[in-house]
Amino acid sequence: MPYPPRTTGSESTLATNAAGWVEGWYFIRSYPREELKIIGAKLRMTYSNDSAGLFFAGKVLSWDPSMRRILRQTADAFWWIVLALAAAGLFTLRGWSSAARVLVLGVPLTWLVLHAAFLGGARYHLPETPALALIAACSLRRLAPRVSSRLRRSAPVEASDSSA
Repeated sequence: MPYPPRTTGSESTLATNAAGWVEGWYFIRSYPREELKIIGAKLRMTYSNDSAGLFFAGKVLSWDPSMRRILRQTADAFWWIVLALAAAGLFTLRGWSSAARVLVLGVPLTWLVLHAAFLGGARYHLPETPALALIAACSLRRLAPRVSSRLRRSAPVEASDSSA
């Protein structure tokens, strides 16, 4: 598809952007199954781990391999715990005000759509992590009393001291 000649860098950028959109939509219409695979790969890359930052930090800091492994496992464990608790926190939505639902859920949902459409990689989930942590906190707030009451019920009762 020929484009008119451009005289400035801005015109060139706008024309390149327009051409990219045309090519992108053509690909989506022509190969929808491949597009779904690409979207799935981007979402997996974005939400599968949290240790991508160690790659960049490792270029600046000289960590031994065991320290790098421990930090990677710690970052990933924290990320998976936050995701699991956030998923559990979705069951607490009925108790939230509508404004809280919009604000707290809006950030992760917006980023999910952006990741699916444009971006992919663990470094991109950083902006939504606080919102996910808030949802996880709601989950903990609801689950903690239940768990503690079950632990109290299942704890063995100590025999009273009869020698007093």
